[in-house]
Amino acid sequence: MGSSVRPRLLLLLIPSAALASCSAPAREASPGAAQPKVVVEGRVVGQSDTEGTLLFLARVRDAEALAGARAVERLVEREPDRAAAALESRAADSFSPLLRTSFESGVGPRWRALSASVVELERSGPQPDPLHWGAVLDEALALRDPALLARVAERAPRTADPSRVQLAFRRVGEWQLERRANGEAVLAVRRGRALAGAAPDPNLTWIEARAARALGQRGRALELLGELDGCTDTAIRNQALALRGVIAAEAGDLVDARRWLERALAEGDAWNGAARARHDLAGILFQLGDDASGGAELRRAAELAHASGDYSTEANALRIEAAWRATRGEREASEQLLARWREVVTRHGITDG
Repeated sequence: MGSSVRPRLLLLLIPSAALASCSAPAREASPGAAQPKVVVEGRVVGQSDTEGTLLFLARVRDAEALAGARAVERLVEREPDRAAAALESRAADSFSPLLRTSFESGVGPRWRALSASVVELERSGPQPDPLHWGAVLDEALALRDPALLARVAERAPRTADPSRVQLAFRRVGEWQLERRANGEAVLAVRRGRALAGAAPDPNLTWIEARAARALGQRGRALELLGELDGCTDTAIRNQALALRGVIAAEAGDLVDARRWLERALAEGDAWNGAARARHDLAGILFQLGDDASGGAELRRAAELAHASGDYSTEANALRIEAAWRATRGEREASEQLLARWREVVTRHGITDG
């Protein structure tokens, strides 16, 4: 590949590699704006500031333009509280009538019912009924509202299984991380780690390491990733190795980055996250000038991602390979890859690939 075209391809590669093992999250909003409220039974159960609502609506509109109705449904499923707040803002229908339809015919009724259940739980006294609490917790774990789930976890009765409460805080951390609420993610996993009687969970360390990196605390991130070297969970251990590679690449050490990513993949692809690791390794190889190996890794990443249902990684791998083929003058192959990319993003509502 000539030097004149390589920079254009790297513009595609570098941002995607920097998101290793993370979903594309929402942008955080400024804390000082006015707050439209979502009210259930006379109580505020959710809110987001004005800028946050407008940014969410802009993402809804962009998602619809890129990937159609399924993309709007996917956003609502992943961020029901923000969808509810947006609908209360009176600006939603002018941005996308599909937002209201997707919310009301999808997760909306369950989210409202959960909100009412959380209010009831909080009114039930200092020690809620364990069976009632457990049922509300199960529903909160099934939805993706970190604030509601945290409120349920904080109301755990004394007899609650610590591992269940820990799982709740782990999910809060994961969902906050997806939204780039990195500080809140750290607080959630530390709450989970501090629970007396709960077994150590390497997932909490993994979440905190990713949050530390996102906060620019590379030293702390590497320290936490080092704690996962001996983890018996293959996926977590290998994802931690792969993230070390991404951090090395961000620091400009491409040789070390390649070493970490290849180490993560040394035992094969039978672990959750292998597709993203191969995708990121492709980016490193392209930057090192090994275009043939980079192209092969991209194709393997797309195959693995498709087989595992990681359609965001599949879409991104297809898009980058299409750009690479175009730089080589392989127009027909590039157009075929772009056609596959469009099919994936439309069918699965992908806006982060």
